[in-house]
Amino acid sequence: MRKTSKSPQSIVWAVDPFENSAFSMRSAVRAIRLIVGNQATNVFPIYVWGSTLPEVEVSPREWSYQGIREAAHRRLLSVLKSVAPQGLNPLHVPAQPAIGLRDGTKLVIDYAKAKRAELIVVSTRGGGGLKRLALGSFTETLVLRSDVPVLSVHPDWNAKPIKSVFFATDFSLQSKVAYLQAIEFCKRRSLKIVLFHKVQVPQYPAFDFAYATLSAYSGALEAEIHASRTIARDWAALARTHDVLVEISLDESRLGSPAEAILKRSGRGGFMIALASQSGAISALLVGSTARQIVRKSKQPVWIIHTEAKSGRKKKASRFMSKRNSENRPRLTH
Repeated sequence: MRKTSKSPQSIVWAVDPFENSAFSMRSAVRAIRLIVGNQATNVFPIYVWGSTLPEVEVSPREWSYQGIREAAHRRLLSVLKSVAPQGLNPLHVPAQPAIGLRDGTKLVIDYAKAKRAELIVVSTRGGGGLKRLALGSFTETLVLRSDVPVLSVHPDWNAKPIKSVFFATDFSLQSKVAYLQAIEFCKRRSLKIVLFHKVQVPQYPAFDFAYATLSAYSGALEAEIHASRTIARDWAALARTHDVLVEISLDESRLGSPAEAILKRSGRGGFMIALASQSGAISALLVGSTARQIVRKSKQPVWIIHTEAKSGRKKKASRFMSKRNSENRPRLTH
């Protein structure tokens, strides 16, 4: 009998009770409810103070650790009221203020590990200016530094029912490990996976002397497209063996970056975007600029899946990948 995974037993919620707008907190709560479902889960909110100034009025007598802690607790309860998620624990406020973004994100990550959390939920913010810089940079830094999976939630998320997980991949081993987690998540909630891959187009001959002719370039491009289609079908078949519906979405165009393609294809709503925190040949793209742009600009929840500690899934994925990639992804000779 096949074992099915349970919902995360604990979630850490990085929250700023002093935000001027309550939308981001309530959006995060809706996302937590989606993740938790009907399972009993502990939600541990944490407020890291000191790195930014509160956006709401705080009296001078509250400018102490005890005063900040009590004011943050009152503010959080007043904003959530009847929408507080089940299993919500008292707000944790570290005694020492954070000095800079890295210090603040480390406090959140350490707290998540102490609580053995399987997920960190954090709000992000679109737009520009100092507000986006403060909260946006914190979220982006947390996404890139955390080895605990992170779900970032935009305050303008329309909270439409999530029908699909939009899984963006480069078909690497790390992405396969994350894909297995996405399959488990979708199976538990009867969600569909949209398997998305942007074909990595070889450089145009004018900029790469390895291609002596345009026909050689076209041949390399066609080979890459063929390999991507074949591997996508294999990955889709893997999801179907777990009784998960899957739709393949390939971007075979020569235009646009991976981030632009992901945002465009996932922008119509009803999606939660998911991608691995690190990915083989284009790791700098997915964990760096691409992830930053997606977290910053997407109005859909973004699930960054960290794969370093999932050794069991890595072995399973490695067995699958060693065979399929050697068969399907040809070596391109120029």
